[in-house]
Amino acid sequence: MTSAADAVLALLNTARGQRPYSMENQETEQCFAVTLALAVELIATNDRVDRLERQLAELSGKPLHEVRRSGSDAVAEQERLAANEATLLRTLRVLVDPRPAVDQRPHMRAAG
Repeated sequence: MTSAADAVLALLNTARGQRPYSMENQETEQCFAVTLALAVELIATNDRVDRLERQLAELSGKPLHEVRRSGSDAVAEQERLAANEATLLRTLRVLVDPRPAVDQRPHMRAAG
């Protein structure tokens, strides 16, 4: 079975064409892309965790704060570590993308 991180890497390795950028500084654009990816991941994760915790509290009859404090076993910990690795790869994919960058800033498009 392929991990989520392996799937993201496979997708990046099969990408075609060039990777466009449009800001004046390519490194700034990469930081911006990573920041946006992290924000999207964090929003999705927070929403999912909140919904699951509320559902668990309702089904178990426990208060929400008690559900949020509970621990887990070693198998669950390993699954979380694999999920975290995939999340990091998705957020940093702009830095590991093997495609060549192509300048898409407006003044460069007009000149080319």
